[in-house]
Amino acid sequence: MKFERLFKIAIQHAYYSNGISPDFDLMATPECAKLLQKYKLRLQQLPGVLEIYGPEGVSIADSSSFDFWMRLVSPDFLQFTNLNTQTVESALRGYAFFRFSNETLNKTDIILPPGRYEHTVYDHFKVTKPAKEDYFFLQGAAVPGLKRENFIIQGLFAAQKSTGYTEELRRIQLDTSSFEEGRDFWVGYHGIPPWPAGVLGLIQIFLNKSWASGKVFQINHFSPASAIWKYYLAGAADGYSITSDKNTFSYVLDPPDDEIAQQLSARYPNEKIGRFTATSELPYQEQVLNGIKLLKNGAVVLGNLPNPSPANKGIQIIRKQDNKYIFLTK
Repeated sequence: MKFERLFKIAIQHAYYSNGISPDFDLMATPECAKLLQKYKLRLQQLPGVLEIYGPEGVSIADSSSFDFWMRLVSPDFLQFTNLNTQTVESALRGYAFFRFSNETLNKTDIILPPGRYEHTVYDHFKVTKPAKEDYFFLQGAAVPGLKRENFIIQGLFAAQKSTGYTEELRRIQLDTSSFEEGRDFWVGYHGIPPWPAGVLGLIQIFLNKSWASGKVFQINHFSPASAIWKYYLAGAADGYSITSDKNTFSYVLDPPDDEIAQQLSARYPNEKIGRFTATSELPYQEQVLNGIKLLKNGAVVLGNLPNPSPANKGIQIIRKQDNKYIFLTK
């Protein structure tokens, strides 16, 4: 049986030299796994890339949705990526997630726009004893921080609202005094999806018969974070400088009120500490940023200094020892 590629998903990130982010494991949701089995499709996953193959000429129902969880496998991703911290924490704790989908795209688009996914749950209830203050307990796991106005009431008055909510008891309060016993109604709210730990988002691909096989969908939402890069030199002296094609660096010898410099002075009490500070932010990148050079009295002593690590918040420490320069972590 011959197979052909139906579509491909690529997660892009300018931090990496090849432009592809290997920080995610793309996992088919249970519903998607059933579709893959139904149509005898195969997955091939490479770092940052997922390819879906099907038997040649396979006929898949139009608008079938192939959904994949984006499970974060590299915690370093959060250190070098420009993301709203609250948004990321909300996703990793099960509140709201990134959603990348081609649902509203035409057949020529390939860039998946970012959106927001919130898992909405509807619990079914019956009015048992109509009362001005009637209480009902949620059946699912609601996201923390909901207020009474966040609940959607269906099956009672069109404008029916909750009159109270006790989060620790997962209990909602309603006025059911105007309804008959046995009345069916539903309460909707944002629930925590039953997803694996570490999921940051959801990718949804809706197949369209007008496509040509092999379509490539790109997620280019992620960009590098930036920081003021700093280099510290233990064993410094007058006459040092750093030059760069991308930025300029100021130089201070034994900078006062600098926590890193004080730590280095305590570690190397007989050595002077020099600090080189970029005058503007630089984006983190995997590949060495060429052209950052350490000079002494105008002569290059180190060419192409390493990029400061995102884990060290843009700081790189160098020590001069016996006429050698050693790169250290914080």
